[in-house]
Amino acid sequence: MPENLKQPMPAAMQAYLTQLHQVIIPYLLAQGVKPNAINAREALANLTTAFVTDAPNMAKIIDTVLVTPSNFRGYNVPLRLFVPNNCPLPNQQATADVPVMVYFHGGGGMAGSVTVYDKLYKKLAEATGCVVVAPEYRLAPENRYPAAIDDAHAILTYLTATLQQVGYTCNGKLIIAGDSAGGAITASLVQDWLANRVSTDLAITHQILIYASLDYTMSQPSIEENGTGYLLESSKIRWYFDNYFSAYDDRELSSPFWTDMATLLHHSPYQAPKTLHLTAGYCPLRDEDIGYHEVLQAAGAPSQLVHFADMPHAFLNMENLCPEQCKALYQKIGEFCQA
Repeated sequence: MPENLKQPMPAAMQAYLTQLHQVIIPYLLAQGVKPNAINAREALANLTTAFVTDAPNMAKIIDTVLVTPSNFRGYNVPLRLFVPNNCPLPNQQATADVPVMVYFHGGGGMAGSVTVYDKLYKKLAEATGCVVVAPEYRLAPENRYPAAIDDAHAILTYLTATLQQVGYTCNGKLIIAGDSAGGAITASLVQDWLANRVSTDLAITHQILIYASLDYTMSQPSIEENGTGYLLESSKIRWYFDNYFSAYDDRELSSPFWTDMATLLHHSPYQAPKTLHLTAGYCPLRDEDIGYHEVLQAAGAPSQLVHFADMPHAFLNMENLCPEQCKALYQKIGEFCQA
């Protein structure tokens, strides 16, 4: 557990959150606006567009679709690959070996997209030197749980074939990463791989969880402590989950947080990936993230925690309000991936 869970927020961040919760949201509610998938998606898109305004150039951006059998029962996931300048370009004569990061964007399982996260993917590619694979996984409420998890399984199963089609092979470093709801998909996929429930020829070497949603029971203390006034509110989390899950889904069983990791790792045919947790002091998901780090450590898995005590949830999507913290986060991710 970090010694100082909270430190004062930067003035610009605090001013924005005050305006949001005391002026903007009350105005919208007074106008009769009802939360739905449309305005949830617009809110995240507008926030990110307003506050993430620069990104590095890429050597190449490749749009493709997950290569799956013709009779595949699911959804052929659209993918965008971000190739940083220090990676070889794909060659029609021979495949290039590269480190690969599959990154699942956040958005409560309802919002976010590859387009919304474009600049974040580019920053991740530059920081890590990886080819970043960005999936347009299915969202609720149109596609409820476990559609996104099914997409993640399919991506891992058919990643080698998909990379080969565009001229790449994974060089042995495969990083699965995500923030918020994307962190939940990441942790679930890694656990399912460790449990040998995903057919793949690749080994996951690294896992990155950025203020990840890991406990669908909402039972950790920070859910209430940080549940009002810090962008992501506990009432909004509950609304996301009610749209993500069907009435008969077992939310505790679905939560990566509640998995018996010691037993899973004991029986797993694979080695636990190195894990980096990036947490925020004012995030309602803070305690489940720190708790999951402690669970992994207790189970003997290599796990590292970096805590941003002065930040709220989703601060990567508000970079212009906290440029130093975002720079430090990308630097930490780069060091973790390149070590």
